[in-house]
Amino acid sequence: MYQRIKNKRAFTLAEVLITLLIIGVIASIVIPGLIADTQQAEYKTAWKKAFGVASQAYKRAIAENGSFGPYGSNTGKLDALKNYMSIVKNCSGSTFGNCWATNGVTRQDGSYPGGGCVGYSQSNQNVSNAFITSDGMYWLQYSNMDCVAVDTNGIKGPNKFGKDVFDFYMTESVVKPNCCSSTESVDYLK
Repeated sequence: MYQRIKNKRAFTLAEVLITLLIIGVIASIVIPGLIADTQQAEYKTAWKKAFGVASQAYKRAIAENGSFGPYGSNTGKLDALKNYMSIVKNCSGSTFGNCWATNGVTRQDGSYPGGGCVGYSQSNQNVSNAFITSDGMYWLQYSNMDCVAVDTNGIKGPNKFGKDVFDFYMTESVVKPNCCSSTESVDYLK
């Protein structure tokens, strides 16, 4: 009538907790790397898109208007670029946050860019000739230069050159990628 219940072996609570602890430690090591890789892939994709948009717009402008020549007007080059882009807002004035990061854009080490296309200080990041495209990218031209900077994710951070902010050099016939310093140069086109 009565059946004997056989001893069934099961995991103890301590064994289950230790297993969960080991899984948690491994996850805390692996997940930040996966997130960083995902963000880097997003930045790379946005960079490629921005470079493609700028290149195609500039090529169309040159095809329809001819070369800008080595001494072509810098503003004229930007205007030509703008004519072939989907712009949702033209910016005027020099207020950060209107069409550019509120505190300007820094290098990855936190300092403000210097030399070349990237100006010499935060105050040199002139947003008076800036615009926003329909894809949310913020664009601006540095004062009296052949350079256009793009913040690929708009106002969202980190707003750092070589991370989500890049600049392009407009020659007489093409747009070329540029970077604010050799230490931050990332070959995103590969």
